[in-house]
Amino acid sequence: CTSTYEIKHGMSDLEESNCVRGDNAFIFQWAFFFAPLWAATVICFVVMYKMTKSVEEAEKKTARYSGKSNRNVQSKRRQSIQAINSEGRLTLTELESTLQDGKIELVLTKRVKMQCIMYALGFVVVWGFKTIARLIQLFGGTVPPVFFPLAAFFLGSQGLWNALIYFRPKYSTLNEDHWWQKVWIIVR
Repeated sequence: CTSTYEIKHGMSDLEESNCVRGDNAFIFQWAFFFAPLWAATVICFVVMYKMTKSVEEAEKKTARYSGKSNRNVQSKRRQSIQAINSEGRLTLTELESTLQDGKIELVLTKRVKMQCIMYALGFVVVWGFKTIARLIQLFGGTVPPVFFPLAAFFLGSQGLWNALIYFRPKYSTLNEDHWWQKVWIIVR
């Protein structure tokens, strides 16, 4: 490519620059934006999976070593359950049901897994329309007009989706009798 500078100062025999601004811009867009974005998404999915497995492993170990037959241990366990419950994490029946008939029910693991899935899928939903539109353009197709408002809506409301995902556990632990607390969490 012969630059305009070279032509002006007589360094080239051409009369006009043959450089095209933005030539191969799509390569840079994919190399420096979409590739790192989706690499981060894959890493997010891997980290969420590992976190879920780690919580599951810890919960299984805890359930295995919590003495259900010993009355003293059971009493202390009930007190700690009530203390946790007062902080709004898990209900008494949820924690007591972790060991029933020798079968371990992984209540905390289910909650963590749901939160991880929602977090990772929120990332995909927010960036999905924009990426699909760019893929269609990359392969020479015409992007359907509905993609542009969808991409603008989801990208613009990324913070809202993150907040909904972040506050969902607290919101879901509140009792239906205290509906005003749920409204207060949303308004706050």
